[in-house]
Amino acid sequence: MSSSSSDVEELPPAPFLLPPARQAPVIVLSSDSEDEQSAELPLLQRLLLPPLGVAAPKKSTASRDPPCRPAARHPVQLQPSSRKLSAPPPRAAAPPPRGAASRDPDKISLPRRGKKRPDVVTVYIDPVLLQDGPGGQVLSALQAQETPCIIQPQPVPRSITWSRATEDMDGDTVCQEEAEMIILVPGEDFVAMVHNSKTDSGPNNVTLSSFVAQIMANKPCAIPTLVVMEVEKYFKTQKTKSRKKLQEAVRGDRRHKRKDQEEPPQLSRVDVEEALLVLQLHTDVHVWFLETSKEFSDFVSMFSKAMAEAPLKRQRDNSSFSFYLDGEWAAGFKVERCGKGLLEVWKRQIQQFNRVSVEVASAIVAVYPSPQLLVKAYHRCQTVAERHNLLSDILVRRGEGIIATTRRVGPELSKRIYLQLMSSEPELSLDL
Repeated sequence: MSSSSSDVEELPPAPFLLPPARQAPVIVLSSDSEDEQSAELPLLQRLLLPPLGVAAPKKSTASRDPPCRPAARHPVQLQPSSRKLSAPPPRAAAPPPRGAASRDPDKISLPRRGKKRPDVVTVYIDPVLLQDGPGGQVLSALQAQETPCIIQPQPVPRSITWSRATEDMDGDTVCQEEAEMIILVPGEDFVAMVHNSKTDSGPNNVTLSSFVAQIMANKPCAIPTLVVMEVEKYFKTQKTKSRKKLQEAVRGDRRHKRKDQEEPPQLSRVDVEEALLVLQLHTDVHVWFLETSKEFSDFVSMFSKAMAEAPLKRQRDNSSFSFYLDGEWAAGFKVERCGKGLLEVWKRQIQQFNRVSVEVASAIVAVYPSPQLLVKAYHRCQTVAERHNLLSDILVRRGEGIIATTRRVGPELSKRIYLQLMSSEPELSLDL
């Protein structure tokens, strides 16, 4: 190679003489240590590594990813786009656990209860009861029961009536007056009316029948209930007076009575019962006898509660079948595959006969536990009369202990059971 004939040929610089800062860093994938890394790399790459004093470039955090292009020296400025960035769709809320109630009452409607609440009933009390009667205790009892009360003059003195707040088809509240009515009758007035009914005095005197007729004239659709006060006190007073008269007659004492003092008429319990019997036969009136104001206030509270619950009870009674007989023996009995329950079915089959009690059916079933055994016993009989009277001598025990009694099934029932099991006539009539 001559320097005069040709240009100076420039040799490429040695790779190991290049400055390390100008070379692109080498990304090492899944290296455990520097020694293992240097051992695995080729000689040329090991020569391109920076010297020991220079800090090596940081390893990429994304392992096993393809190498990315080096970033530009000048940062790229992002221009605002005209498209609106929509927020990421919200995550679907996890469904609440089954049976759990929502905490927000506005977002969920609570299930309706199956049991309907009683209607709101308002009690109307005559002011005469507050003046000379137990009206104060009645008010206290109703307020403790949280029953609304209104003091208002009534067509019948000393009476208590009710009104019910109901909703019509449009949802408006309508007050409906109830037909039930309680009339407080003092004991003195009741005794006088019974005495007038017994003696058949003039038309000016008030009797029980005329008193009830006057109530029905004021309120034709009313169902009155008379509450008579202190009748037992009257009988005790009469008994005490009769004892004093007997003692005075024995001693011979004669005390002068005051002319202005009027004694109540003499009545017996039989007189009161006869008057009540005639009253209830001619009029639809209920009569209650109470002695204290506490009993009267409790009676009004109980009556008010019954008035509020009356529509619910009527609806419950109307929902049942009219031909269904409520009772333990009238219901069906389940028979299992193993035969458990057949004895009870056989017993109830015998109870279907008229005038057959549980004791009679149990006595027959105890002797013949199944219909097949009874049929076999009928076949062993020689005559028809013997078959008719097969069950007549079976003893039936009623009661326990000292009051226990015994009787027999009898030939009539024995014959009916025989005809039911053994007769082949389809038109045979049995007195079931």
